[in-house]
Amino acid sequence: MPPVDWSELLEKGGLAFVVIVALAWVVLHLWRRLNVVQDARIADQKEHTAQIIETNRLVDAAVRAMEARRD
Repeated sequence: MPPVDWSELLEKGGLAFVVIVALAWVVLHLWRRLNVVQDARIADQKEHTAQIIETNRLVDAAVRAMEARRD
């Protein structure tokens, strides 16, 4: 990509054009960051779900063991 000549952009499109380009760059950067964060949260949620399932299995086994002793 060729280097940007900011003075030429200011002459042709004005400051508004430069601001629009800058805002577009910021939106793109934030969009990419949001995708990374969402992927990390999904991974956390999957891990948490697996932990909950394991905890439920352990509690179920403990309850069954207690019920077996009572009978």
